Amino acid sequence: MAQPQKYLLFILLSMTTSLVYSSSSQSASHGGGVKAAYWPSYTVSYSPPSSINAALFTHIFYAFANLNDQTFQVELPATAKPAEFTLTLRKKNPFLKTLISIGGGGSNSTAFALMASNAFRRKVFINSAITLARKYGFHGLDLDWEFPQDAAEMEYLGTLFDDWRHDIDLEATASGRPRLLLTAAVYFAQYFFVWGEKRAYPVTSIARNLDWVNV
Repeated sequence: MAQPQKYLLFILLSMTTSLVYSSSSQSASHGGGVKAAYWPSYTVSYSPPSSINAALFTHIFYAFANLNDQTFQVELPATAKPAEFTLTLRKKNPFLKTLISIGGGGSNSTAFALMASNAFRRKVFINSAITLARKYGFHGLDLDWEFPQDAAEMEYLGTLFDDWRHDIDLEATASGRPRLLLTAAVYFAQYFFVWGEKRAYPVTSIARNLDWVNV
């Protein structure tokens, strides 16, 4: 269920070195809210997870997992060593939670639309995402679909969130493990004006199903 009182400090780790080398020792976990950042996995050779000052954050997003446009399964780049991500960061901050972010600015928007428009493909996508999160010790999943192109695709997005939350809840009950977080990166406004036809995010579904959104 969404938690309106939460706020997000949205920072892209690749844009500044101050996040890695800050001298602050106060853990963000005790600050009362969401203080999160996206870690770009392509920076692993020069800015590995071990270089992050994990005390600054409550949540860190592993960016990005990919959507396979043939199988509609979620895939992680093996070169970025996802198995070590959560383990490395939690050694520095035991309260920190990690999420897999799926998509990103360079992803295939058409593939996301094809997946979200079909019940079987949504199921394949959701199951693979949950499986990856559990396999590598992540605490949640984040969708960065940039962007649904029209009103129909926004409706598909709302349906995807409904299905995703339902399956996350079922998995948590069946496994006896804490429920995975579910978040999304969205445009800064409900209505989308940048290109194409005017369309609005499915705010009712978002409020019902997501823990928070990243703007």
